[in-house]
Amino acid sequence: MTALPTPLFLSQPLDHEVGAPLEVSWGPVAGASDYQVELDGDVLPVQRGTSTMTPPLAQGWHRVRVRALTPPLKASPFSAALEVFSGVPPVASAKVESQGAVVHVDVVDRLGRLVRKATPSFAVKRGALEQVAQEHDGRWALRWRPPPSGDDVLQIDSQDFHVEYPLSHRRSPAWLSASVGLIANGGAVLSYWGVVGVGTRLPVLEERLGLELRAGVYSASATAVLREESYRAWAYLVPASFLVSWLEQWGAWGFRGAVGPSLQVALVGVGDARQTRVLPGVEVAASVSRRLGPGRLELELGFLYARLDSTLAKLNAGGAGARVGYVLEL
Repeated sequence: MTALPTPLFLSQPLDHEVGAPLEVSWGPVAGASDYQVELDGDVLPVQRGTSTMTPPLAQGWHRVRVRALTPPLKASPFSAALEVFSGVPPVASAKVESQGAVVHVDVVDRLGRLVRKATPSFAVKRGALEQVAQEHDGRWALRWRPPPSGDDVLQIDSQDFHVEYPLSHRRSPAWLSASVGLIANGGAVLSYWGVVGVGTRLPVLEERLGLELRAGVYSASATAVLREESYRAWAYLVPASFLVSWLEQWGAWGFRGAVGPSLQVALVGVGDARQTRVLPGVEVAASVSRRLGPGRLELELGFLYARLDSTLAKLNAGGAGARVGYVLEL
């Protein structure tokens, strides 16, 4: 006699309202004519079809199993139990991830599923929680102000559940960066643009404020007609900038804006003539980055302004462009 296959549940409800019946469904079994549903060890009436409604459920955990039947002799094994909590499941554990001043907490039940509508309380021993925790489907986000040493303990309480997690934050991190891309300016459309930099975040304003030194290289060119003759002026520029930046972080993503003065060394040429000039200017940048390994992968949009005015040529030596690079946090 060939055994019937075991039915598989099609739906896995995470929680359920107290005092309401529960609808469960499962996949059809070839050769089965009926199904038997068991709720908390009690057999419900034999069902035709592949779904049924249970009686109203009291608060607490409930187990539902189902098996296929072909009366009078054949029955499949019971399926794995579908476990449902009527009401808000008690929190059994928490997963904590700290990213600077932002702490993410997932509260889960004993089956490892996120608990929605839970009301845990959060506290730290040495620092401070500056913002009311915000919940989204069992995931909580807290803004933490670390103590001077950066070491702290997060306490999580929910009814009978209590746990403590160590928090650590290295203050005023420094970083190294390198990026390459393209810049457009005047007649030099899409010149190559490379930049390296070093920076740090200041221990003020939740470390959003930063300082950065960077240096780069790119080129500019233009063509002019004078007395029916065409002259090509070109320049290679090496800008060095001092920037003040503002950084916002949301999870693994970071958004940064920066502005500051720039000093550019320009090698200028017109025909066979050469000249070196130093140009004052300004640099503005905005970037989006995502955490990857020990640092962040970054896309930056930048604008450099400098006006080259020499005895050889007058050029718009600035421009706008984009670069892709990596920021290594030290």
